[in-house]
Formats: sequence, structure tokens, C-alpha cells
Amino acid sequence: MTTTLLSIATCIALSNGLGRHFAGLGLFGMEAFIKTFYICNAAYCMATTFIKLALLSQYLTMFEFGSLSFRLTMIVAIVTAMWGLAYSTIAWFPCDPVSSQWKLTQPATARWGFGSSDLGIYRRTYVSHVATNMVLDVLVCGLPLPWAWQHAAQKRSIYGVVFLFVLGDIVVAIGVSRLVSIVNTAAGTYPILDPSWYGCVPAVLATVEVNLATVCASIPIVWPVTQRALSKIWVTREFEVISEPRDFRLKSTASSYDSDLLDRMPISSISGGPTRSTTVQATLSG
Repeated sequence: MTTTLLSIATCIALSNGLGRHFAGLGLFGMEAFIKTFYICNAAYCMATTFIKLALLSQYLTMFEFGSLSFRLTMIVAIVTAMWGLAYSTIAWFPCDPVSSQWKLTQPATARWGFGSSDLGIYRRTYVSHVATNMVLDVLVCGLPLPWAWQHAAQKRSIYGVVFLFVLGDIVVAIGVSRLVSIVNTAAGTYPILDPSWYGCVPAVLATVEVNLATVCASIPIVWPVTQRALSKIWVTREFEVISEPRDFRLKSTASSYDSDLLDRMPISSISGGPTRSTTVQATLSG
């Protein structure tokens, strides 16, 4: 749900000034952009947390209770939950009152984190969130690797594991690219304060990252069902067909009906011959 919210908010932000210079938006345009960007940032903080917790919960069902992998996963899950709660809170409540975040003419009694009026705190909040998010992504991707290679005896299973972690690596690479972009522009404030222009690339990368990470989190659940469905598309059956020619003995006492029947049948049908066995392999599509 948070991934969908982020995607919708990003699309709305494009029509509210994302990708254009902040100074040219006007007062109402600035407020509209900041409001949608505020929703994007808060939804991103929640989505990254829920995706990691979903994957870690699946890991707990795979690992043996009390094992080292199980304990490490529990620790990472607790750290991820605390991390997500902290950043999601300051993302949804960046100032008091919250509406002062996008209403530029309304003063705020206090500001912090993503809504801080101190550009140094503002920059460090963004950079710290993206950096810690990348570190947690690496941990989540690396935790099941020993278990996966140990239990992936079949070649097809190995391919599935490799595909899953290739997607995870792509997510990490997108996170690194987003971190570089935010650091280079100091979270949209360097060389000038222009968040709608400098924030375009990080916003799009965040949406792609979260949607791809959602696919990664869904693969362990969807893949067994998909694999069973694919196995029903092409079904191969092998059966044996045996033909035995009947031997008609011509007798002088045959009835007129039998004589007429024998006259109408081809010679090959009444001639004796060995039994033939044919193996037929058919592929059924359905």
C-alpha cells in the first residue's frame, strides 16, 4: 500500500513542479510541490521498512529456530523496525503543526529532521536515511545466501536463488545511485536551493527502487505457485499402441453373409502377420 502511495504521489509531483526550477513555480506551485514531495518522502520511509520486514519474516520461517542465522535475522529485524519507526515518524511529523511543512506563510513552533530550517540538519537527515537504508539492504540480501546455496540442490532452484539476489543487487545499486545524487546536490540545496529540480532524479529512483524491492519481497511467495502453473502448460504423456490383425479362416461352410464380408475387406486385413507394437509420445498443451 505504501509503495502504491509513493508511486501515485510521484506521478502527481510531476504535474506539481517536479523536474522544474523551484523559483519559477510561484507561491501556490511551491506549496503544491512541497506537499506532494512530503507525501513521497514519508511513503518511501514506510515502504522501505515494510519491504525489509516482509523479507526478514520469510527468512525466519526458513531458518532453524535458535540457529545463528535465525538470531542474526531477529537482530536485523528489530534494528530495521526501530530504524523505520524513527525515520517514518520524523517524515510524517517534520514540524509542529504539520501543515507548516508546505504552507510557506504559516509559521511553525518547532522544526526537526526532514522539516528542519537548519540546512545542515536537513541535509544530514536525508543522507543518513539513504545511507542506512543501503546498509540494511545489503544485510537483508546477504543473510539467506549460505542457507540458499546449501539447500538449492537442483539446478532450477539455484537459478531461482540467483535471480532473486540479482534483483536484490539491482535494488542496492539504485540505492547507491540515489545516495550519490543526494550527496552531490546536498538534498536539493546545492549549489542553490532548488529541490524541485535537483530532487527529480532521487524521487524517480526512489519509486523504481521501492517497486523493484516489492517484486523481490513477493518472489518467495509467488514463485511456488507460478512454478506449479508453468508445469501444467506443457504436459508430456507416453503410451503404447498395440495392433493385432485378426486371422479369418476361410471355410467351405461359411455363410453367405461371411462370404460377402470377406469379399469387401482388403486382402491385407485378412492376411496373417506378426503383432506390431508402436510407442507414441504426445505433448498436450493446456
